Amino acid sequence: MRTLRLTVALGLLVTATACGTAANGNVSDPGPAMSTSSPPTGGPATSTGVSGPVGQPNVARPDARVIDQRPLRWSRAEAGDGPQLVIHYTTAGLARCSTLGRVDVAETTSTVTVTVLVGQLPGANCAGDQPQLAAQFVTTVTLQRPLGARTVVDGAR
Repeated sequence: MRTLRLTVALGLLVTATACGTAANGNVSDPGPAMSTSSPPTGGPATSTGVSGPVGQPNVARPDARVIDQRPLRWSRAEAGDGPQLVIHYTTAGLARCSTLGRVDVAETTSTVTVTVLVGQLPGANCAGDQPQLAAQFVTTVTLQRPLGARTVVDGAR
C-alpha cells in the first residue's frame, strides 16, 4: 500500500511539473503552491509552511487572506506533544483554490471538535473545471489541555 501511495504521489508530481512548465522553461502559472504567509487569526491553529518530501504530507498553516471558506473533511487526527493535535487532510484542484483558511476547535471534557476550513486566495480564478490534483497536508492545533482520552470529532461531517 505504501508503494502504491508513493507511486501515485510521484505520478501526480510528474504530471504537475509537466503541466506547469512552458517550452521556454518558465512556469506558466506562478500561483502559490500553499499558504505560507500571514499568521492565523482568531483561532488556536498554528504550524509552519514547509513542504515535506515526496510521499509525505505538506505542512500548512492558516492564511488570513483566504475567502469563501468551506468546511473540509479531514482524514486523521493524532495527539502531538503536550496539547498539540496534528490534523491530516487532503485537498483537490488548484492550490490557490483550496488553501487552508482557518481551523476551528471546540473542546469539552469528553470531545474535541476540529473543523478545517479551506477556500480560495483573493483574485484566484476557481470557476470551471479544475485539474485532478490531490495534495496531502497536516496542520497542528494547540488545545487548551492535552487530548488524553477525549474523542476527536470532524466538524465538517
